[in-house]
Amino acid sequence: MPLIVFVDANVPCPADPNDRHVLAAAVGGKVDVLVTREREGALDFQRCLDQVDAGTTVLHVDDCLLMLADRHPALVRARYRDQIRYHRARLGLGEETAADLTLERLEKNGAERFAFRLRTDERFRVWGGSAGRESRLQVGVG
Repeated sequence: MPLIVFVDANVPCPADPNDRHVLAAAVGGKVDVLVTREREGALDFQRCLDQVDAGTTVLHVDDCLLMLADRHPALVRARYRDQIRYHRARLGLGEETAADLTLERLEKNGAERFAFRLRTDERFRVWGGSAGRESRLQVGVG
């Protein structure tokens, strides 16, 4: 059975008409923040949502993750560690390889600056030792 979607005629059409349902959902759901992987799409979505005074802020995924890292570094660090553990368990990887894979996947999905922050900011350091990377994760979060 085909899916029929009705889009409010008051929702402006974005540059890519195939994205109109995203805007309709944002308006209909009265969302506060809409996150997208597409840089140009973010600007276009914001323009469209501003036309109807939706009160929605559109963020690129990289900007959203950087904002979270700035506001909640301990939480972001904990989730980063969880993702490393997940890759280790699921794929049988060592910690360093699992951490690299996590960062590579972030980069591939549009979060290049966030991945760079995780690599370089001491608040997100997950490797112990003063001489560089070791083979075990630090225990504390902070």
